[in-house]
Amino acid sequence: MLELICQQRYRVGGSPVDLSPYRNHGVAIDAFGVAGPGHDAIGFPNADSRIEVGLGSAGAWSPLQALKIEVTAKLDTQAGRTLTLAAGDGAFELFIIEGALAARVGGDTVRSADADSPDGQPHNVPSNRWTTLGLHHDGAAKLTLFIDGALVAGKLVSGSVPSVQAGGVTIGNRPGGGQPLLGDIDEISVWRQDPKAMRREFLSRPLTADQVRCWEANARAVAVWMAGHPDQAKALGSLASGQIHTLVRGLYLLSPAEQARMRRHLVDQVKPWIAGKITSRAMDRAWRGWLADLRRLGLESPNSRSEVLALISDFDLKSLSLDCDPAVTKFLHLIARAAKAADKKAK
Repeated sequence: MLELICQQRYRVGGSPVDLSPYRNHGVAIDAFGVAGPGHDAIGFPNADSRIEVGLGSAGAWSPLQALKIEVTAKLDTQAGRTLTLAAGDGAFELFIIEGALAARVGGDTVRSADADSPDGQPHNVPSNRWTTLGLHHDGAAKLTLFIDGALVAGKLVSGSVPSVQAGGVTIGNRPGGGQPLLGDIDEISVWRQDPKAMRREFLSRPLTADQVRCWEANARAVAVWMAGHPDQAKALGSLASGQIHTLVRGLYLLSPAEQARMRRHLVDQVKPWIAGKITSRAMDRAWRGWLADLRRLGLESPNSRSEVLALISDFDLKSLSLDCDPAVTKFLHLIARAAKAADKKAK
């Protein structure tokens, strides 16, 4: 699930005002309002022209994990060899090079030409007309580029999107200048993977006040253990993030039909969870189908349970209590039964 973290529309004299909840307003440096499509846009005519967006205090640029950028721009692709649309220090760059749309995310680079294009042919950015240019990094498997909604480049990636470093985000140039767009931007929007989506889904289940207090106590017990066992906590976090990344990457590399099948399993799990029916037959069917297909597709980590138990061997399980939420205990038993059924079916 993606969340909007920056949306600048240069409607009033090119003012770089962010409309997203994160309020990532910018500071225009040698960049000016120009006549746009029925309203003002902003122009970047010189070598140091840019909009600088700081990291801010809301944490919008860390973590990113997945990333989507859309820029509506008008430029002369012959004005320079490399023209920068947007860049995040140490994290991402979206630019035009020798007429082609290109992006660099972490250690991966993709370009709308040659081997990266879907048909092996170059797909150049149109000159001197308003065009929407897009980047999408799914956070696990693929980095793709779009021109006016059409796929023009794609590549398998080695990892997720890094967090933006101290230099912040620059629009219309690279951080520090020197690689300007030499054109105009009407609007830019940036999305990232929502880091709070899983927490919101967990809390979307109906809970009583006593259950909330119980889970708060459990969270404190885990925090105390992590503070006293920093090495194990770090290893556990790395193990969990690594397994999640491997699973998500595997899912994104499936065929469209298989991806749709797996998404249906997830939707079938979320519906009874939100309705508070976490031990229902519908939930049981959803988990049995999900785990069976993970086994069939070779996407399950067979050693994950033993690795986790080894890392939390010093954790006092008595400090955790599910007595206030017995449905969760039944839910965990449901998952265990579904796993056994998947084992039996796989043999």
